Amino acid sequence: MDFTNTVAVVTGANRGLGRVLAAQLIERGAKVYAGARNPENVDLPDAIPLQLDITDPTSIQRANKLICSSGQAPSQGMVPLRRRSRMAGAWSRTSP
Repeated sequence: MDFTNTVAVVTGANRGLGRVLAAQLIERGAKVYAGARNPENVDLPDAIPLQLDITDPTSIQRANKLICSSGQAPSQGMVPLRRRSRMAGAWSRTSP
């Protein structure tokens, strides 16, 4: 699938599943904001490191402002995803 002209925000992009997802999106043409508590640990070429702690509302607001002010925010708005089952690894859309 081609993600050219798509902007993605990936949490936990410095390791594990988040890193793999961010790398795949970059490979397929997306512009990726790689969210991590410690963005200096994001080592993906072409990713834009982003300080983001999803347990901290202030961190989320700060990241949102940064993305929106960059002029690169998705025109259709963001589609949040949530992990349905840690064991199954399934993802689904969340309601806004």
